[in-house]
Amino acid sequence: MRGLLGAVVAFALLIAGQFVVWRVLRPAGHYLALSALYLTALVAAIVLFFAVGQTALAAWIVPATVREAVDFLLLYTAATLAYMVTYSAVQADSPSMMILLAIERAGAGGLKCEDLVAELGDHVVVVPRLEDLVIGRLAAVERARYVISIRGAMLARLYIAYRALLKMDKGG
Repeated sequence: MRGLLGAVVAFALLIAGQFVVWRVLRPAGHYLALSALYLTALVAAIVLFFAVGQTALAAWIVPATVREAVDFLLLYTAATLAYMVTYSAVQADSPSMMILLAIERAGAGGLKCEDLVAELGDHVVVVPRLEDLVIGRLAAVERARYVISIRGAMLARLYIAYRALLKMDKGG
């Protein structure tokens, strides 16, 4: 139980750290910054564990066995990765969420497909994602064209291999 509660504390430190960093710095590479915060919150949690020493609080949050330490690390890592996956819907306007909101704004009468396409053009859906790829150094602009970087190609190959492993059709 200690490892699980310790992971909750570490994850709370991560979210608090993100709140402060995003308010002060607004980092360009969101996922790289989140990864750095993951490590920072992990170290901060470990320092906190040592700081509480043998207090009553330690009995609740400080992993006391190897099994509790593994539980702590696994839950904290899983929670952070799950958060990073869902963060994309907050970090940029999610196309699916934008579609839902447009349909909701249309009300009971519904929304024509042509109106939806007109509202959600490339400047709303495609261009912000291209900018994110350039900021994350997964793509670059060369001679007014987007080209994939080595990092982008490696990530794309990883996704392609994973999809093939799962025997999934092509998709985004």
